[in-house]
Amino acid sequence: MRFMIRAVVLTVTVSLVPLAAVHAQCTNLTGSPAPVFQQYASNKIKLKYLGTGPGSNDDQPQLFKSTFQAPTLTFNPATTTYVTVTLWRNMVSGPMLWNTTIPPSPTLWSSVTLGNGTVRWKFNDPLVTYGVRKAQVNAIPGGTFIIVKLLGKFQNIANAPLTTPNADVADAMVEMHDGAGNGFCYDGPSAPCTGSGNTQTCKAF
Repeated sequence: MRFMIRAVVLTVTVSLVPLAAVHAQCTNLTGSPAPVFQQYASNKIKLKYLGTGPGSNDDQPQLFKSTFQAPTLTFNPATTTYVTVTLWRNMVSGPMLWNTTIPPSPTLWSSVTLGNGTVRWKFNDPLVTYGVRKAQVNAIPGGTFIIVKLLGKFQNIANAPLTTPNADVADAMVEMHDGAGNGFCYDGPSAPCTGSGNTQTCKAF
């Protein structure tokens, strides 16, 4: 009986080791903290390789309806907020798929305030200066934010395609920051991705 108890304890201890390495650090926040888990961080990710397969500067990484709670975040991408998005393969301890940062811009970002108080921010860059063609972020009163869409274009998705259909997952890590180490950073994994051709789709659990 004593041997059996010690064996169980040993098994539990070993199984905890990989869990500590699941999260990469938030590279744009002071102290590089771990990202805050959000259930719908990776609500829907599309990896589009077009006819050439991964590479060739024509990949289109896309993120849809990534939702997070950040009641203390002041979001104003026209003047102060940088938006950094990193997509990882098989959690953020795996290899990076894609990374981009959109700096504040009063010309590329515009906003409208809806009747319910939600501020709808839209990003439009015909030149795709930062790897993103269009984006939309809704700031809902009370501290809920939704990246309705963020559409990459003319990009190279690294470490792709995901070669184990229905097993590989994707992870979106998003940093909303002021460029001086202040802000909010979150992430969360998708369910196993589907598709093995020119488009692979990864959705939340």
